[in-house]
Parts: sequence; C-alpha cells; structure tokens
Amino acid sequence: MQALELGLASLGKKHLSIAFDWARLAQLYRQQKKYAKAETFALKALTLREQTLGPEHPEVGISLKIVAEVCEARGQSAEALSYYRRALPILETTIPLRPETQTVRAALERLHHNPPHPTQ
Repeated sequence: MQALELGLASLGKKHLSIAFDWARLAQLYRQQKKYAKAETFALKALTLREQTLGPEHPEVGISLKIVAEVCEARGQSAEALSYYRRALPILETTIPLRPETQTVRAALERLHHNPPHPTQ
C-alpha cells in the first residue's frame, strides 16, 4: 500500500500504472476473501482504464474479468455473469489466445450450467 500511495502522490490518480496497481490489489484482496476492498479496487481500475484507454481495450476486458471474479466470489452470480459477458467480446477480439480469455469462457460456461437464482 505504501508503494501505491507514493505512486498516487507522484503520478496522480489518472495514470495507467495506478490502474494496474489497483487491479493487482483487487486480485490480492479477492484471494484474501476481503471482497469489499477487492470490489472497490477492481471498479477503480476498470473506471480508469475505460476513461483512459477506451471501452474496447484489452486492459478493460481484463478489468471486467477481475470485477466479475470478485462478484462471483461474493456469490453475486448475476452481476458476475454481466461483467463476464461484457469482457468476452473485448478479449476475444483483442487477445483471443491469452489465459484471461480462456478464463472468461470457462466462467461463462460454468455459470451457464449453474445459472444465478432470480433473487441473486
């Protein structure tokens, strides 16, 4: 966190390297099951990447995947499905052979076989 604070101080909140740091923190917090923090950082990374790179950039697709993974870990299958569905066309177009694309395809397949309940 200290490195992130230094980066924010020197680069500002709009620098792309900050989005990378936020995405990494989101993944770390998800692994630690600190889902509220994970979601906060994942959404910050997504927003900055969309604003800076545009909606069709592969880094936006990766951020959508990260947000979806956090939602899925929280049991929010409907939200996860929505983010995975947004991510897949971006990733298939820009980085079809990368592991991130395969992960999204697998997640969509998994959620297709275990659809979210209407109350989720």
